[in-house]
Amino acid sequence: MGHAPRRGSPATTSSWRRAMKLADLLTADRISIPMEATGLEAALSDLTGRLTGDEGLDEDEARDIPSGLISGEVGEISALAPDVLLAVVRASSAKELTGALGLADAPLESEIEDLPASRGVLLLVTPRRLSTLRAQVIPDIIRSFRDETVRGAFLACRSAHEVRAVRGLMDVALDERLLVEDALSPVSYRVYPDTPMAEVLDLITRRGLHVVPVVGENYEVLGMITAAEALKFLLQRRRRGSEEVAGVEGAVAMARDVMSRTVMCVSEDQSLLEAANLMVNRDVAQLPVVRDGELIGFLTRDRTLQRLQG
Repeated sequence: MGHAPRRGSPATTSSWRRAMKLADLLTADRISIPMEATGLEAALSDLTGRLTGDEGLDEDEARDIPSGLISGEVGEISALAPDVLLAVVRASSAKELTGALGLADAPLESEIEDLPASRGVLLLVTPRRLSTLRAQVIPDIIRSFRDETVRGAFLACRSAHEVRAVRGLMDVALDERLLVEDALSPVSYRVYPDTPMAEVLDLITRRGLHVVPVVGENYEVLGMITAAEALKFLLQRRRRGSEEVAGVEGAVAMARDVMSRTVMCVSEDQSLLEAANLMVNRDVAQLPVVRDGELIGFLTRDRTLQRLQG
């Protein structure tokens, strides 16, 4: 088989263009107080239900989140602070970071072993990877809820209006650094080192590609073949009147014979500003993006410009 099959594309993510605070996320209609639920799964159902609607989560996906969190199949739940739990989950239908907050009059029964019964539950739903949420958003929220004065004021609230008035909680800033993943264009086509150059040329011309990555068995990046390199090979082949490797009789040219082996890559969790500076300083139009060594897409100049301008 000449070219490698296309693999799953990362979920579309928001650029988080405007500065946000927790108050922007937790509007009055996304605060449930007092929650009527007596158990944690029911409380999560209440909160996810508040995130659906015209611009919210897909109802079918939202319906599966509570049970998925309880079973551990999706996301994770942890103790945010004494008497307050934090549930985080990634959802493909989320357009940007969203969330809901609930507070019950009595501790909720926990269906998860070793998880303490708590009165408060903060649910955060993101289109991004959870590691990004842990690094950029959760630390400041943890510090806020672990402040005894802030937590005490929250636990004493009797209405959504009172919750939104808790100083030190609603004004928590949500870090909005743009990452490479926010401007990522999923990879469409790959070839292997032993793919004949005739197939590579056909792929480039039929699909109008500017570059084709050459990958190994585990989809690690081994090299790149640009349209310019493909054109150079084509002209050399025309002059020779053969598809053989120059100077090697009987050896048909493969991708490995033409590809550039020095490839500069970036990771999806790298700062977009850093990657943009790299593109400018090295005068490259696009950079391969890798995850644990595997090629997952490209960062292009036009997509980077769109995100940074927005």
